[in-house]
Amino acid sequence: MEPNLGQGACQALEDAAALAELAKALAPEQMLTGFEALRLKRVRAIVGKAAEARGAAHGSLFQQAAMRTILRLLPDAIIDRISRDAQRMPDYRV
Repeated sequence: MEPNLGQGACQALEDAAALAELAKALAPEQMLTGFEALRLKRVRAIVGKAAEARGAAHGSLFQQAAMRTILRLLPDAIIDRISRDAQRMPDYRV
């Protein structure tokens, strides 16, 4: 995963929260399947957002400037929603 969103440690904490809930509810041999079911959608979303941000962080100077301009022009409400989505802790209760 690209490090553009600074989500590495956050995703590790979410992994731990999901595993803790699974450990309460499932037998050890069921945990891997349960973990994948709980986390896959969220992880795919974060990886996708990080890939989208790649151009802003590692693209050409034109791509970086374009992305900064777009972000500056977005209404605050949209930026706030994007930030909340990335920073919310999902409910991993099984």
